[in-house]
Amino acid sequence: MSRPCTLLFAVAVLSATNVTAQSVVIGNEDYLTPPEVIADVLVSDAMSNRESLSNLGPDGEHFLVPKSMGMPPLSAVARPYVNLGETALDHVANRSRSTTMGTTTGFDLMSWKSGARTPVQVPDGITVSNARWSPDGKHIAFLGHHEDGSHVYIADTADGQSRQATDVPVNACLTSNLEWSSDSTRIICVLVPDDRGPMPAPDPVAQQPRVWVSHEGPTPTRTYRFLLKTPHDKRLLEHLSTGQLTVVTVANGERKAVGKPAMITSFDADPSGKHFRVTTMQKPFSYFVPQRSFATREEIWAESGNVLTVLNERKLRDLQKRGAPSSSPRGRFGGEATGSAKGKRSLGWRPDGEGMTYLEQVPAPKPEKPKSDAKSDTKTDTKTDTKADTKADGDRPGRRRGRGGRGPRGGRGPRGGRGDSDSAEQSQKQRKDRLMQWRPPFDDKSAEVVWEHDGPIQSVQYSEDGQTIFVTASKDDVVKTFAVNLKEKDKHIKIHERKRGSGEGGSSNRRRGQRGSRGGGRGLMTKTGARGGTVVRMSTDGTAVYMRGTLEKKEGEPGSPRGTVDRIELGTGESKRIWTAAEDANESIQAILDDDLKQVVIGRETGTEVPNSWIRDTESGQQRQVTHNQDPAPRVTAAKRERFQVTRVDGFKFWVKVTIPPDHGEKLPALFWFYPREFTSQKQYDERVRKPDPNRFPMMRTRSMQLMTMLGYVVVEPDCPIIGPEGRPNDNYVADLRNNLWAVIDALDKKSIIDRDRLALGGHSYGAFSTANAMVHTPFFKAGIAGDGNYNRTLTPMSFQSERRHIWDARETYLAMSPLLWANQFNGALLMYHGMDDANTGTFPIHAPRMFQALNGLGRPVSLYQYPYEGHGPRARETVLDLWARWAEWLDMWIKHPERGKNLNKTPSQPRVVESGSNGK
Repeated sequence: MSRPCTLLFAVAVLSATNVTAQSVVIGNEDYLTPPEVIADVLVSDAMSNRESLSNLGPDGEHFLVPKSMGMPPLSAVARPYVNLGETALDHVANRSRSTTMGTTTGFDLMSWKSGARTPVQVPDGITVSNARWSPDGKHIAFLGHHEDGSHVYIADTADGQSRQATDVPVNACLTSNLEWSSDSTRIICVLVPDDRGPMPAPDPVAQQPRVWVSHEGPTPTRTYRFLLKTPHDKRLLEHLSTGQLTVVTVANGERKAVGKPAMITSFDADPSGKHFRVTTMQKPFSYFVPQRSFATREEIWAESGNVLTVLNERKLRDLQKRGAPSSSPRGRFGGEATGSAKGKRSLGWRPDGEGMTYLEQVPAPKPEKPKSDAKSDTKTDTKTDTKADTKADGDRPGRRRGRGGRGPRGGRGPRGGRGDSDSAEQSQKQRKDRLMQWRPPFDDKSAEVVWEHDGPIQSVQYSEDGQTIFVTASKDDVVKTFAVNLKEKDKHIKIHERKRGSGEGGSSNRRRGQRGSRGGGRGLMTKTGARGGTVVRMSTDGTAVYMRGTLEKKEGEPGSPRGTVDRIELGTGESKRIWTAAEDANESIQAILDDDLKQVVIGRETGTEVPNSWIRDTESGQQRQVTHNQDPAPRVTAAKRERFQVTRVDGFKFWVKVTIPPDHGEKLPALFWFYPREFTSQKQYDERVRKPDPNRFPMMRTRSMQLMTMLGYVVVEPDCPIIGPEGRPNDNYVADLRNNLWAVIDALDKKSIIDRDRLALGGHSYGAFSTANAMVHTPFFKAGIAGDGNYNRTLTPMSFQSERRHIWDARETYLAMSPLLWANQFNGALLMYHGMDDANTGTFPIHAPRMFQALNGLGRPVSLYQYPYEGHGPRARETVLDLWARWAEWLDMWIKHPERGKNLNKTPSQPRVVESGSNGK
């Protein structure tokens, strides 16, 4: 729904008994600023601009470094928008609302050799996104976002000068992708259609009732807030999401439309820019599921716009039965493919521009027909054989057989369904896997076999010229990675080998700068090829490749796994380690500066050293710092940190993280900040808990509660495990919640860290819900902070979090977990805040005012701040600063100086003067 800009800035209310005194600060209806020590951190450049050198240009010298304004201003968050099918769209500017609220204001081109920076020139007052290097490295394309629309800009990397390349706005409602052709002369994007017409207007008088009709059988869904509601919503979604796939000539801005306008959700151009893999949203729309569950069609389009083949058609998913497996809404196919992509795995463009590549299993031979002279005998034998096969396959009613493999790195073939018998599995193992090349026009006759393997292929990557493939495949429980020269297909060089299930199989498509996996994974290092695709990085003479890996850690050893890089000779398979991450720091490779890996960019941080980028010479080990990020909160960094295990009364053990002000000399007031999570057992908790890395720098964010240490509070962040069977973990929720907090308080009191008479508790979302529950069911806390919470589980009747039972199956559990129903037992003073546009499925904004009305009616001290335009978590600078101001005041009043809360009507507090314009703009 559209939000007018005339909403009140904030709604701040307190129980009627304290209105007079509270109106000074707590009841102030202006946006406030927090204490200076916190405000300075939140608005600092060190907080908003943390540079990391990862976006290296094709020239191998210049990095593209984004510049940010930090938190978006309220004016950006307040722009009108519509929310259609859980999709928030800026209907004025034809883009997603999240793009409108973007905070990147420009880019610098930085030379790692000289350190010189060249600003990319962008118009004043706009934000930018989606920067893309041209394959030749001479230009950068990016989107510039004006108030009334977004346009493609082209910047010259020599001097940073830029110009607008489109005369028609981009349609960035469902996709904001930009792609270059391999010759760097054209940009592919989705524009607003020339003849789209005006936006549909709602009828001034309703012309039809709102009609909902149930489906046959149970179809439970989450409690979505912004589903489509009327025929007008459907027309508006179709209007806004319809775009024109377009090829724009960079030199003169000439536009060439590809196909007809469609509701394009994604596109992927081949390196030549002449074929396009396009996914479009299809009608009919639904009133019962979000837009991401609507029907889609994935096709290959020719440059002329002709549809060459339909890869997949996914139906509208509004008939999900209870207990049925659901497909991922973000998956490429969302289940088994139904078009020409059926049976094809890892389908994508070849990096050399020669069509598409995919994996498939060799088709099973057709069964031989039973031989019989008599027709009656044939019928009898066929029927008998069918029964025998069904029994042998182990098929069971209600179970699906042969559901398909897990894709290129799934470890199984594409037909290894769980319902198959041993004999069926053996038959599958005997079938080969093969790599295919699919050329235009992408019909049944244009595919050819490139290479075959006796066992399942997990992944295939190409060299830049497409003549060498690097295959990860399995056979007899051994997973191997090897190189195959396609001119000599019967020969290959083994690069790596491991046993299946050893936990060593890292992804071979790890993003640049991504940290190593926890299990010692390995993967070939990649780069962007000359034609734009991702290819395996090879040495300049073509004789070696490089493999990223991690050193195995011993059980209980602190810190992250240490990264490694090995050089592997293709002629012999011999391996030489050329880089190992430091033992006393957290290091990762962010970028590679030459194909021989003589120089790389290392991201480095320690527990006291801010993350920065360094140029490392892999041969000499020499390095130099090239970014200079600063610590935005050195006082918080200097705080003392402890992590220790506590045992609750039932013997369950869990961990607690504590941050203590550096000048701690006595028991201090404390703020607990938490988010309970569900586990089935002590074993599962121990396996899933994240062990801290002492080499991680404690970098602050805009809602890092550790900033409260600067106001003299101990910040306690306990794990809060809730234990119960899979799918029904909450039968002991109240008891586990109470016992967890009790154990933590006892342990901290014995360590003389906290004053147990001056405790506050808080959390966001499920943490807010649990905060209210703790203040109902325990006597420990004098004050609470609850943000965007749920306080009545009857409003989420069809499951929540990891609870899979519906309210009718677990009525008492739902009721016991609803703090609104126990508000008469509430202890302490509660501050609530809630975004008025919160679209989270379990935390509609109605929760907060209803909880406030209950506590206010019962005479409990409570305040509520409802922020216009905000969703499930504050975004705007003014909102964040205001929250910190009110948090600090609330804790000061109820924890440090409780006499203020008790005697407010008798001795009003002194006003805190906030001058106009002092809110951090």
